[in-house]
Parts: sequence; structure tokens; C-alpha cells
Amino acid sequence: MVLESDRLNRVITDLLDLARPKQVEPKMVDLAELVGELKNLISFDFEEVGASLDCELETRSVFADEDSLKRALLNLIINSLESFTDDKQQNRVIGLFSHTGDNGVWITVKDEGCGMSEKEKKQAFEPFFTAKPKGTGLGLALVHKTMREHDGKVSLDSVSGKGTTISMFFPNPRPALQRGQ
Repeated sequence: MVLESDRLNRVITDLLDLARPKQVEPKMVDLAELVGELKNLISFDFEEVGASLDCELETRSVFADEDSLKRALLNLIINSLESFTDDKQQNRVIGLFSHTGDNGVWITVKDEGCGMSEKEKKQAFEPFFTAKPKGTGLGLALVHKTMREHDGKVSLDSVSGKGTTISMFFPNPRPALQRGQ
């Protein structure tokens, strides 16, 4: 009952977050610290699926709204965990990577799960679209919304039967305009 209650609470929170505009408050976020919090938060889910998280954080911090970033990463990691549908699947590792790109930071979540069909990829960021039996179709829609709120972008690469890679780009902070300019 507790797990189902948590799931329902997440669904309601996701619906509210998707429906109402949010003013993000970006600041420098320590990625290693955030990933540590996420590991603690969903360690049971990793154990249940028999998966592990492989982190390679080339860039240690990102300019982002901490709560929004945490929620986006949580949605992506949970999607990856749910993508391990084949009981015989050996490589149940989720990769979480960060690196600096042109004028910002890329954060990537990668799995070798079931992947997506072409149709699923085209609709992946649409609210309420899901290919999962118990999915709500809100996770990737919230990730997309988060990236719009940060003036960033999100990219999706997925091959059915091979896995999915989702990358989020968070632009560097813009310098404040000088007075009179």
C-alpha cells in the first residue's frame, strides 16, 4: 500500500507540475551531491530490478533549478529502470554522464533497455503518451517542460531492443546587462 500511495502521490505531483507554470530559480548545483541524493532516494528500485548506476561526471556543477533538475533526472532514471523488461537481460546498468559543451552543460542518462519504436520516439514528449502498462505519460513531458523553463534543450536517441539515451542541455548563466546598455 505504501508503494502504491507513493506512486499516486508522484502522479498527482507530476500533473500539478505539468499544469502550472513554474518560475525556475537557477543556481550552481553540485552534481555529485545531487546524484548521491538520487541514489539514496531510489536505491530500493535499483535493488528490485537488479540494476546499477554508473556515473561519470566530467562536469561537477550545472546552473539549474535544483528541484527541477532532480525531478527530471528521477523521471529519466525511473524510465530507464522500467525499460529492463527482459528477465534474461544481463547489462542492467544505467549511465549518468555530464560534460561541458558550447556555453553550457550536457547531462545524459543512458540505458540498454527495451528502447523505443519510431512512433514512440515521435510522441515521447507529449503529455499522457505512454507505451507502458502502468505509465502515466508525464515523465518525459516534465523533462521537456523543465528544459524549456531553463532555455535549454533535450534530445532523445533510442533504438527498439537496444536502449535509450536522453541528453539535457543547460545553458551557462547569462551575464547581467550593464546599466544603460
